[in-house]
Amino acid sequence: NTKYESACFVFNSIVAFTMLILFSMLYLLEINVSVNKYEAALEELSRIANIDSLTGLITRRKMMEHLKMAYEEEKNYSIIVCDIDDFKLINDTYGHDCGDQILINTTAIFKSIESDNNIVCRWGGEEILILSFDNRDKVLSMAEYIRKTVEENKTVYNNKEVSVTITMGVSRVMPGEVVDDTIIRADEKLYKGKNNGKNCIIK
Repeated sequence: NTKYESACFVFNSIVAFTMLILFSMLYLLEINVSVNKYEAALEELSRIANIDSLTGLITRRKMMEHLKMAYEEEKNYSIIVCDIDDFKLINDTYGHDCGDQILINTTAIFKSIESDNNIVCRWGGEEILILSFDNRDKVLSMAEYIRKTVEENKTVYNNKEVSVTITMGVSRVMPGEVVDDTIIRADEKLYKGKNNGKNCIIK
């Protein structure tokens, strides 16, 4: 009887220990799955916060991080503020679906110049902002390429060709200048361009 009881005790202990290991493994597996789901959710939230859903450009929020870093690292940079001309008229004439398609097609041109030196964001509405670390000549050459390509590009909507132009204001950071002041100067040049016939670059 003593041997039988001892054998039963050993057997039960082994079963209990095995079950404990199995439950522990399942618990760890469940934790790992939960962590992966949590990380995936965080990644999706970050993507939503940082990438504009319509154009695929980074958002204003994400651009502010790049601008802050450029200022803190005292880099030389240019700001280009770009605005599609008469965009409200396009929406009023052809509808917002057409406006969205034009915005998608136009921002695709901006995406073609993206690089480590040229960061592009949807600043708001039909306004696009470029942060460029290239020298002034390259920045102005790039701006002219964008202006000309946008002018030549056509969007086909409901069997109609719709063209747009773009106006741009360019400012180079000045010694000791904060980011907001550089952007304000670019904005002022943009509106000067709007008042001077549009479809131009004010530098």
